[in-house]
Amino acid sequence: MVKKTEKKGRTERACAFCEFATELPLSANGKTDMICEKHGIVRADHSCRNFRYDLLKRNPETKM
Repeated sequence: MVKKTEKKGRTERACAFCEFATELPLSANGKTDMICEKHGIVRADHSCRNFRYDLLKRNPETKM
């Protein structure tokens, strides 16, 4: 069985790409943390039902 995130064209559901989340400038644990408008401070890989994809937060890989 193929997971939904592995299907072609699907986006990863993570706070790092959500329009409700903003990256914290300094994280104490060395990992990237986000401030979510809905849930407060969460990890960058956290996901919830309020996820809304923000296209401008994705940094595409360059092809060589």
